[in-house]
Amino acid sequence: MGDPNWNHAGISEVSEGESRSVQIPDLLRSRGILSTGRPVYWSYENVVGVAVVSDSKLEDDEYVSVGYRGLQDASNGYSCTVPARFFGDFKGRGDPEVSKPVPDNARFEPGERVHFMFTDAMAESDPSSCYVLTDDEFDKRFNDSDRWDGKLDEVPQLI
Repeated sequence: MGDPNWNHAGISEVSEGESRSVQIPDLLRSRGILSTGRPVYWSYENVVGVAVVSDSKLEDDEYVSVGYRGLQDASNGYSCTVPARFFGDFKGRGDPEVSKPVPDNARFEPGERVHFMFTDAMAESDPSSCYVLTDDEFDKRFNDSDRWDGKLDEVPQLI
């Protein structure tokens, strides 16, 4: 089996304020990975710890589900609220802590840019999914990201 062909769906900035959200790129909607009016499931991959969005709950043991939020329509900029556990200021909830913060590699900060990355296999699977990487995580995983021209020649280091 050859190296996967990685698709860079787009970049979004995590909004600041009470409703921390991201704009879901057109390519994710046109490829049917995520759909307007349907839930966006937020998880993280538990080996490397990067964030993943999907169109239904990821049941594989390698993913930890965090929650889901709706994908807004065009009038709301195709935005989706990011669950609070993905932010550095999340302190955990419950006694003992039932809802713990996500791993550092999957954390976002308001105002930070994120990259949506997927392979054709991820888009065609059921459920379909996409990685959500911060600038730092994107740069770490794609050696050629500093000279990015819309295509990536490197295989990311996700494992």
